[in-house]
Amino acid sequence: MKINQLLFLGAILLLFSCSSEKKSEQVLMDEVIAIHDEVMPEMGTLHKLSGKLRQTADSLLVLDSATNTDVSKQLQDLSLTVELANESMMNWMREFEQPSEEMSHDDVMKYLQEQKTAISAVKANMITAKSDAEKALSRY
Repeated sequence: MKINQLLFLGAILLLFSCSSEKKSEQVLMDEVIAIHDEVMPEMGTLHKLSGKLRQTADSLLVLDSATNTDVSKQLQDLSLTVELANESMMNWMREFEQPSEEMSHDDVMKYLQEQKTAISAVKANMITAKSDAEKALSRY
């Protein structure tokens, strides 16, 4: 009888352990997706800002002065930076994969933590690019 009780208790502990691991994996996955979902809508805004930066840069070139040429170049460079911020989100989305069932809990947690770090960097990059673009456009 004692062996059956120990086996039953062991099975319960194993189920609880697996359940707890899956829960922590899901919590971390939810955090990763929440960061993505927070900044994903900014992609359209960044695309529009990049276009406005290029348009403003082109308009300044028409005025044909050395100062305007320098400012135009800065705006063109900023437009590229904004597009690269947008592209960083696209790259992250292309590279992100759902962890497979064959992965160990530790590997899943490591992968998701890496993805959280990566999408957090994408978020910071997008926010900075948006802010810089809006500041630059407010001057012209």
